[in-house]
Amino acid sequence: MYNPQKTITCSSKGIIVNYLSKKQVSIFMPYKNSVIEDRKINQSVRKDFNAEQHKMYSLLIHGLKALTEEEIKDLSVKDKVLIQTNHIKVQKALNIWKHELSHNISSSFLEKMFPHSKLVRNVVKMVDCEDDFVNTCTFKQLGLDKFKIAEKLIELKFLPNDFFELK
Repeated sequence: MYNPQKTITCSSKGIIVNYLSKKQVSIFMPYKNSVIEDRKINQSVRKDFNAEQHKMYSLLIHGLKALTEEEIKDLSVKDKVLIQTNHIKVQKALNIWKHELSHNISSSFLEKMFPHSKLVRNVVKMVDCEDDFVNTCTFKQLGLDKFKIAEKLIELKFLPNDFFELK
């Protein structure tokens, strides 16, 4: 519902709702994203991937682009096809995951801002992602680092369960 007495401001720390009426108290809603909080906790635990982990991760994320021209020449056609097939599968899976995360973040925001809106309730219910939809949010915008992405790839069975223990 439109309210000319209300001003909504977004800052780097949260959203502020100010009312001109003295009867209503201004509200501050800090951005709270469990993905970002988890990331802060995990950053102190893990420093970086070792060479084997980096290679496995890069092949899934970047495909053949992760290899030098010489490395590509040394691969068999079967290996090249396998790398590209897995890369495409991973990109599709990560795209769906990014869609789910961005949908959850925007839904939470909309529900807080417009708690009585039927339109918002209908938008929040629409979770399906079409196959050709490409989510343009970056991992950084979603508060994800390569460790969180690797955890998701383990969950999706693209990386082995002992990925973080590999030497």
